Amino acid sequence: MEENVGILEGYQAKVYPQEVVDGTYFYKAAPVPSCCKVRICGNCKLTANKVLKLEQYPIPTLDDLLQTAKGGQKYSKLDLSHAYHQIELDPSARKYTTINTHRGLFQYTRLPFGIASAPALFQRTMESLLADIPMCRPYLDDIIVTGKNDEEHLASLKAVLSRLEENGLRVKQEKCTFLQPSIEYLGHGLNKDGKSPLLKKLDVIKNAERPTNQTQLQAYLGLLGY
Repeated sequence: MEENVGILEGYQAKVYPQEVVDGTYFYKAAPVPSCCKVRICGNCKLTANKVLKLEQYPIPTLDDLLQTAKGGQKYSKLDLSHAYHQIELDPSARKYTTINTHRGLFQYTRLPFGIASAPALFQRTMESLLADIPMCRPYLDDIIVTGKNDEEHLASLKAVLSRLEENGLRVKQEKCTFLQPSIEYLGHGLNKDGKSPLLKKLDVIKNAERPTNQTQLQAYLGLLGY
């Protein structure tokens, strides 16, 4: 428990100055579940997700992304930093994201993890933002950019970076890749010839323990699908 509190303290200290959360009071607050992972989210299935209308928007498959990248010779991959937290919430919606922590109640000013519609909202936002730029496609917080030659590739890459800057969106530089003949993307290797499985992913599947209950089976099926 002390370790989890320390993680939460560190997270709060990091996001408060960025105006991601705001101290407040609201009649219904989501508890923050105990967890050893650093990513913090409220347990919204107990609060907001029960009553919110689920936003519907298709998340592209790997084959959809490959179709966009067809004909590409080199690849760039951009990773947005704290992606959901870069989407500002309307002030009237913020009270519904209230979380209950050991330091009191706080509401998000940016889109938080845990809201059921967050992936659809984020994907729609990113696709609308980049729709007119050729040979690029976002998959949530990952953006793939390519071109039939270096000139086209650089033109699209510059357009994407400019569009992100214009809209106040930041990338995580250490997780970005530029103009590479092959990249790792969504659990696969990707190059001009198409996709291929990553050996390290195959090893994980081969070495996975046999599921013995429904929860383990769901996790295993998710591993196979990814």
